[in-house]
Amino acid sequence: MKTYVLRIRFELFGSVLFAVIAYAVSVNMEIGFFTPNWWWMSNNFALTVSGGVFTGFLVALLSEVREYEEKKVKMESNIIYDTREIYKLMERIYDKAQKCLKTIDLAEEENVFQREEKELNYFVGKLRETESSMRWLKKKEDEQKRTSLINIALMNFGFFDGIEMARIKMKIEKMYDVDKLREEIEKIKENAISNMQEIERNLKNFSEN
Repeated sequence: MKTYVLRIRFELFGSVLFAVIAYAVSVNMEIGFFTPNWWWMSNNFALTVSGGVFTGFLVALLSEVREYEEKKVKMESNIIYDTREIYKLMERIYDKAQKCLKTIDLAEEENVFQREEKELNYFVGKLRETESSMRWLKKKEDEQKRTSLINIALMNFGFFDGIEMARIKMKIEKMYDVDKLREEIEKIKENAISNMQEIERNLKNFSEN
């Protein structure tokens, strides 16, 4: 997005500059405050060139603004999609935690949440990459969206280590500490619910176009 912003600024500057030049030449043709005495230059030629360059800059500017807005819409759509996928993952994690509490043997399996954790890292990585592209958006509503995006991307998603540590500890000490395992699973449930609520709050700043 930074590239779009820089190009728009350059094309806006060029449009204004050559619009002023074309206007000055036009006024000069009317009142003759400057009469170039060069065989290769005339007011008509200067007006034609400056007007043509102005038109070129203006067309490029309008095209760039349109692309910029389309890019923003696409970016927001991607954010909404990725965030909703994370929300669905939180629901899956919550449901799996519930099953683990009912069937404690499931919680003893190695890396029981491995699949969900892998998918979560993928979508969170995409959101963080998007956030780095949004830092050049300076409008107030853009800043609010970027803040919400940061809030989502930096939520506590690394809450699977506790259950793995508890499982490994049980294996090393050869102790069947069901209460410790249940405690870690309850934490996963609580974090999943908390994250879903946080996503709902922050996603309100985005709207599909």
